[in-house]
Amino acid sequence: MDAHNEMLVEQFEERIPVFEKIKEYALDRIKKGLKEQNISLAGVEGRVKKLDSFKGKMELKGYKYDSIYDITDCVGCRVITFYAHEVDKVAGIIGRLFNVDWSDSVDKRTIQDSDRFGYLSLHYIVSIPESTMTIEGCPDFNKIRFEIQMRTILQHMWSTANHDTGYKSDIQIPKQYSRKLAQLAGLMEMADSQYDELISDIENYRRNVKELISSGDLENVDLDWDAFQNYLQHDPFTGLNKRIASINMAEIQETTPYPYFEVLKRLGIEKLSELEEMRENYSDDAYRLAVAQLSGTDLDILSSNVGLQNVILSYLIREKGLKGLIDYYDITKGGKNSVSQAERMMKLAEKANITPAE
Repeated sequence: MDAHNEMLVEQFEERIPVFEKIKEYALDRIKKGLKEQNISLAGVEGRVKKLDSFKGKMELKGYKYDSIYDITDCVGCRVITFYAHEVDKVAGIIGRLFNVDWSDSVDKRTIQDSDRFGYLSLHYIVSIPESTMTIEGCPDFNKIRFEIQMRTILQHMWSTANHDTGYKSDIQIPKQYSRKLAQLAGLMEMADSQYDELISDIENYRRNVKELISSGDLENVDLDWDAFQNYLQHDPFTGLNKRIASINMAEIQETTPYPYFEVLKRLGIEKLSELEEMRENYSDDAYRLAVAQLSGTDLDILSSNVGLQNVILSYLIREKGLKGLIDYYDITKGGKNSVSQAERMMKLAEKANITPAE
């Protein structure tokens, strides 16, 4: 190693404590900044280059650098997203958190080579702004540039697996393996793109469902779990719940409505408009059934699903009779004592003046 490279190694060794401080600050700032924007990540990691690795690099490329400040990979951070479209969101936040050296930053996602999928990261070269953090007596803390890579979890997985083969990106892979490697890279890239497109389609669907429900256009909304939850967020059963709670001056306790979603699906309800029609037609029966259930009891805590539950029960009593109730308890109670519970409900229905189906 010549004198110039030895000088660079010495500069590197002297600044290892500074590199560690930069890494810790950067990771903390990145995590907090992304959390503030509600971006969930597959991972955030960082490292300071090992001394032996730095020496090896200087032996090969030390002539390219005048000083330690020209070397931008002494500290490296990596942000791993779940979806491809989130890489650009992360980049926007990174751009606000750090000073970005645009002349040395590179978007490797534009590379077109067929076997480069695992290297398609977005790379920013950054430094820490003095306006956000300084260390007295340590100007290098804000002067040293370092690298932040942003990539998807599939790109990261591919890069890690490819690295484990022992071949670096700039070394020729044996021909018998290169074609298969290129095929796999293409499949991974397609999966990344298709998954990102699927997530976008789902988000658009959810927005459309919210708009339809808000406008009252329930006829065009399929009954799925997302739509069901969104429908309930508009509090269609709140009035009925309050009427039922007033019977015993009871408190309403929030519980999951999922079991009743399963019941509705088993009943063949396909559109939210059908559920809304059921609510409108059977709310009065549901209240009378609740009176029959609660009268003479001191029950003062009720589920937030009490209105929905009694609407479904009232519907089953009038439309399906005893068999419908037995099926209901099979679903919600796992078949335990379904017949006896159904018979008891039929007696309460008679008390509530709800005429059952034959």
